[in-house]
Amino acid sequence: MSENGPIVRGTFQSAAEAKDFLQKMVNIAKPDHVFSHPVTAGDKTVITASETFAALGFGYGGGSSDRGADVAGDDSAESSHDEGGGGGGGGTILNRPVAAIAVGPDGIEVQPIIDPTKIIIAFFTAMITILTFMSRMKQFTVAEKPIKVTIPQPEVVTVPEPKVVVKEVKVPYIVNTKTSLSEQEPV
Repeated sequence: MSENGPIVRGTFQSAAEAKDFLQKMVNIAKPDHVFSHPVTAGDKTVITASETFAALGFGYGGGSSDRGADVAGDDSAESSHDEGGGGGGGGTILNRPVAAIAVGPDGIEVQPIIDPTKIIIAFFTAMITILTFMSRMKQFTVAEKPIKVTIPQPEVVTVPEPKVVVKEVKVPYIVNTKTSLSEQEPV
């Protein structure tokens, strides 16, 4: 038996052995592990109450494969059929005393058992969590100096108006005195 409760370990070759192991784990969580056997000292009887935590996990897997002729592409090769499987599991059970119950002529008195280590660990965990969140909140709430962005103005370019020059062009042509257009000769 350990300080926190019995330790059960094993390697299992069959489902029956795994079932026996599971039964041992369940037996550890029985009420006689939660409440101790009464201890009498003088006119008082003391019983301790414990907190029990259990966690178990199991898994199994298997498969098969065909190797040989189909894979090699050779009908003359020997083929084989392989199968395999495996499983595993684990678990833990923790017992921790949480109270002492004293029964005496004055009545029943329940005294909590305070674990200072748990209180210190919880305090530091809470402080680290609070400080982490505060630093992250500060990063998002602190305004940085605004960045001045200057956008260059487009350069205005003046384009002179185009000058339109109309020149008089004299085109020589021949005027025919013939009356019909079909009778005129080309120039």
